[in-house]
Amino acid sequence: MKYFIGFVVMALVAALIYVYFKRKRKYYPYKDFMDLFRAYEEAVKDGDEDKKKEILRIGKADLDKEGKKDLKLPLFDPKKAYARVFDDYFEYGYFESRGKEVCLSLKPRDRKVWTVREKALCWQAVLYKFSDDERWDNTEIMKKQFYCHARLGYAFMQEEWNLEPWRTEMDYITCN
Repeated sequence: MKYFIGFVVMALVAALIYVYFKRKRKYYPYKDFMDLFRAYEEAVKDGDEDKKKEILRIGKADLDKEGKKDLKLPLFDPKKAYARVFDDYFEYGYFESRGKEVCLSLKPRDRKVWTVREKALCWQAVLYKFSDDERWDNTEIMKKQFYCHARLGYAFMQEEWNLEPWRTEMDYITCN
């Protein structure tokens, strides 16, 4: 009987540990961003507003956490340093008109997994390179759009990222 109770206790502890780590997943209850993205597309197609809101909440929570991790380069000439960072990570970046709206188009050099540090450095590089332009607006939303595009999964899906300074809110799954 003593061994049976020991086995039951160990099984319960193992189950609790499993549940704890399962919930620590970034996009829980979804496996990863691609799983979250597919569920979002399905919710949109099915017109399931409740599921769509829940998925957007998960996407927003993730971006809110990442967006707090900005890094600053300790340099004398940050504009010059961030220009080098920009050139290392992006083929180009420019503002373009799309009808009545404007967007900042960015093309990353590589489709890859971006580390938290790379996202933060590259956001600072984009900020230094383009924020003086008169078309730059709504910095916080543009920052969220940037981090959204740099997510694991999404960074592989899109060749070009479009940050839309005219937006005052965004979709946390489609990034715009």
